[in-house]
This record gives sequence, C-alpha cells and structure tokens, in this order.
Amino acid sequence: AAVDSGELDANLGRGPVVVVGGETVLAQSKAIERFFARMLGLMGEDELSAAAVDAFTEHVRDLKEKYQRARGAGGAERERALADFYGQTLPDFLQQLEKTVAPGGHVVGGRLSLADVTLYQTFTDYFDDPAKAAAAMLGCPRLLAAFDAVESHPRVKQYMAGRKQTRL
Repeated sequence: AAVDSGELDANLGRGPVVVVGGETVLAQSKAIERFFARMLGLMGEDELSAAAVDAFTEHVRDLKEKYQRARGAGGAERERALADFYGQTLPDFLQQLEKTVAPGGHVVGGRLSLADVTLYQTFTDYFDDPAKAAAAMLGCPRLLAAFDAVESHPRVKQYMAGRKQTRL
C-alpha cells in the first residue's frame, strides 16, 4: 500500500522514510539517524564536532562492512573468516578507533552524542557473538568509557529494562 500510494517515493520505493504531518520529508536510514540526532542535540555542539560525530559513525559503518564480509563467507571459510574477524580484524580496528576518541568519557566533545550511541548499539545488538566483540574492546579504555556512559544513562537503562525481546 505504501509503495502504491507513493509514500516511499522519496526512498526509491523502499523504507525507511520519515513521514511528518502526512508528508514524506526524509529517506535513507543514515540521513534519518542524523536528522533525529540533530533534533535531540546529539550531533555535537558545533559544526566541527558534528563532523567528528559523523566521521566516527562512518568508521563504525566501515567496521560493520568488514564484519558482514566475514559473516557472508560460505562453509568452512565462514568459520575461519569470523575467527579472523573477532581475533584480529576487530581488535586491530578498535585500537585504531580508540585513537579518534577524545578523553573524558564520550567519543566527541565530552558529552553524549550519536557517536556514543552508535558504539553502544553496535556492541549490544549487532554482532552474533557479543562476548567476543566485547573482549576485543577491553584494551580500549576510551571506547569502554563511552560505551559505559551510554549503558549507565538513566533513560537507556530504563529503555533496556523494558525492551521487548524479539527474534530480530
């Protein structure tokens, strides 16, 4: 029905789209993500910090692509590729990512941002083996501090406590 009505035209006939007041205003998941982050004050305090938030989230997207390549390998190659990802690729990538994180408990600018939330979401919901993913972050104190800042945020704790668990 949404395709036939033209509701998804802004995104080439696909979801997601943001519809406000009955009018489609925005398409593409990352654009939507940044739109809401700006509305909620999670894109940093100025344009430079917003660019740093954006860069960090793109680094995380690069990491997810590396993971999907390993996960997408077939047969016995998949097991080896995932072992390499968790054992070498992920720890090495996180060591490099650690260097981009500001001191002070948050990824950018000493306050909660989309960068912190992206890190948290990735390490709580994205990987098939969250324990191995978490172990790879142990040598990264700035990343861990940013992760902990989100995990301990009262509204995040409230949401996670009441979140419905689904297969997806």
